[in-house]
Amino acid sequence: MRPSLALASALLSGLAVLLLGPRCASAVSALLPAALAGDHRVVETLFMLLVYGALAACALVGARLFGRSAWQVGDKPLCCIALGLFAGVTGLIAAVAVSAAAGTLVPGGSPGISLVPLLWGLSLVAVQAGSEELFFRGWVQPVLAERFGTALAVLVTALLFAGLHLAGGVRSPLSLLNLLLGGVMFGLAAAHGRGIAGAFGLHFGWNATEQLLFGLQPNPGTGGFGALLDLDLAGPGWLGGSAEGLNASLAMSLALIALIVPQAIAARRMLAGGSDDAPALWRRRTVLR
Repeated sequence: MRPSLALASALLSGLAVLLLGPRCASAVSALLPAALAGDHRVVETLFMLLVYGALAACALVGARLFGRSAWQVGDKPLCCIALGLFAGVTGLIAAVAVSAAAGTLVPGGSPGISLVPLLWGLSLVAVQAGSEELFFRGWVQPVLAERFGTALAVLVTALLFAGLHLAGGVRSPLSLLNLLLGGVMFGLAAAHGRGIAGAFGLHFGWNATEQLLFGLQPNPGTGGFGALLDLDLAGPGWLGGSAEGLNASLAMSLALIALIVPQAIAARRMLAGGSDDAPALWRRRTVLR
């Protein structure tokens, strides 16, 4: 009953954040002075703080209601973050390399970013990645792992991860597949590190490289903060040429699989076990009386 209740709670609270958060952000943006309301960076910051702040709050409260803390960084958190960053950056670079080999990578029109916008943008990527990891791998996955074991918990949480992105507007079947694979990748990182530190580093490294290094999101163009490089993807949608860009490309699928396989091999004993093999940090806390 507890895992089902946690899953239902996460689904409903996630949908509420997706449906109400942007509306609240738009309403607050309308109250800003004209100079601030016309600044895309200010508007994006407001949106990120309201929407992802609400998602993080849901994770922290939801996990507490189930007798645990979503803020479990796991074993050797700094090492896990560093390894996750390395994997995220190299994985995204590999996807870009596949796109380049397929002939779909083309230069954009306005590369370049100064230090302040870069740090500002990196901070927002950290908010996004951190909130999602608190919600999915800090709250939902540990509750499911306690009852069903790590392997099923990783898969179900990845399905929820992809499903909520579908509710958020993702439509391409290949994008949904990549979101599912991404959820598995982040879930394995959390399972292997016994906490969210590695998953956060991986998530942050992947998103920051895509958005602020290569400027691949949105496609074409760059976000409001710019990018060190401005690259676009052209051609068939399955090669990244759609508005969803690299996220809807086979190149991303291959890069994700290349990261998932060694993770699964490294965590194979944990994945093969039942609920008793769930990491100790994920088990329900007991209070000594």
